[in-house]
Amino acid sequence: MALDTANALISVSDFKKFIGQTTSSTDYEGRYEDIINQVSWRFNSMTNRKLKARELTEYYDGTGGSQLYTKEWPINDSASEIDIRTDSDRSYSTSSKIGSTSIIIYSSEGKVILDGESFETGPQSIKLVYNAGYSTIPYELAYACKEACRLSWKREQDKRVGVKSESVEGGSVTFEMDMPWSVKTIVNMYKKRDDF
Repeated sequence: MALDTANALISVSDFKKFIGQTTSSTDYEGRYEDIINQVSWRFNSMTNRKLKARELTEYYDGTGGSQLYTKEWPINDSASEIDIRTDSDRSYSTSSKIGSTSIIIYSSEGKVILDGESFETGPQSIKLVYNAGYSTIPYELAYACKEACRLSWKREQDKRVGVKSESVEGGSVTFEMDMPWSVKTIVNMYKKRDDF
C-alpha cells in the first residue's frame, strides 16, 4: 500500500528518523506507510476533522444570518479565492456568488462573516468551495503522530499486541494498551468544535 498523501500527517522519512533508522534500507517502508496511514486516519476520526489541507465543497442550511462556521479549519483561502454562493432554490448560479469585498474570513477560527449581506434561508441554501486544513502540520500534532506510529511499530516488532504488563526474571516490561495519554491529550486539542 502507498502512503495516503491526502491524509498522512508525517512522511516515511520523518518516521524513520524518529525511530532512529539511519540506514537507507527500504525493507519496511511499505509497513511504515501502512502504520502512518492508519494513525493519520485515526487522528482524523478522533478529531472528527480532515486535518491536512485540501479543497472542499460543502453545503449548509441558511438561517438568514451573516455568519458561518466552516466544517474544517484553518481556512487557507483569501476572500478573493473562496467561493460562497447563497441561493434558496439551490441552483448556485453565478449571480448567487458573494463578492469578495463582502467576505471577512477568520482563518484560524473557521469563521466567515458577510459584511452588508446575509445568507439565504432554507435547506442547503449555502454552497461553499474552499481550501482548509493544515498545509504545515503543527509540531505537536506531528510529534503525536510519530509517537503513535512508533508504538504501533514497537508492538508489531515485539509481537506483544494487547499486553499491558509482563513480569520476567530480573524485571518487568510494560506496554500501553492503546495510545499514551500524552498523544490523546494532543489529539484532543484538535477536536471539532461543538458547532456541528
